[in-house]
Amino acid sequence: MDNIPAPHQIPREVTKAGFLLIGSLFLGLITMLGQIMSDVSNDQHGLAIFLGVLVAAVSALTLFLVSKIKQRKNWARWVMFVAVLLSTASTIHSFRENWNESAFGMLLGCLTGLMDLVAVGTLFARRSNDWFANQLDVDETLISSNFYNHVEPVVTSMGYLCPHCGRRIAFLSNVVHAIGKSQACPYCNNRIKRDIAHGKFFALMFLVVLPLRILGKAIPALSFFGSPITSALITGLLLMFCIRFIKQDTST
Repeated sequence: MDNIPAPHQIPREVTKAGFLLIGSLFLGLITMLGQIMSDVSNDQHGLAIFLGVLVAAVSALTLFLVSKIKQRKNWARWVMFVAVLLSTASTIHSFRENWNESAFGMLLGCLTGLMDLVAVGTLFARRSNDWFANQLDVDETLISSNFYNHVEPVVTSMGYLCPHCGRRIAFLSNVVHAIGKSQACPYCNNRIKRDIAHGKFFALMFLVVLPLRILGKAIPALSFFGSPITSALITGLLLMFCIRFIKQDTST
């Protein structure tokens, strides 16, 4: 148990995510500063000023979110998750066009995007999830008792609730992505079964994916919203929210 950090300590996964996000930000600044200098040399001062303000705003927002993540603000990691998701979709959608303009810039963009994805992945790993949910100090005697007998199988912003012990299973836990519906809770080891709320999923598809595709087709500046890649990423996110775990019937 020595490798489990105390509740007040930041897990190494969250620390690594912060370094990756800040490193990605500085690599991205290299490309943007090169573009600004190019605009200045071409006497496009207005565009250079606009890009400068944009870079400053994005940098300030990234540093702000990283600081809030380290303060255990769950909303901050979700804002970062959505921002990285949209950035990834935009990069993939415009890959060919940007590659023709600058192969080096595109490679640098792919590298920063990969760093962002790894950072977000670590923020939703099991130890990170437990830290954000303040569950690293849960009394284990409650897990073996009947204290959590009436836990509802729901999904929360921290993960999925185990219907047996009530602790939250991380979104990126092996239990969630393992082949086969039947699994064991990583905390109490009781048998649980993965289930999907199909009605909720199709309702979210109609209310979220369809309007975004229409928006992407109607507004050229937001064309990446109409991309099949963007739709696939958002569909996967919605599916993640519709998964739940229920108690497995072991009587048969």
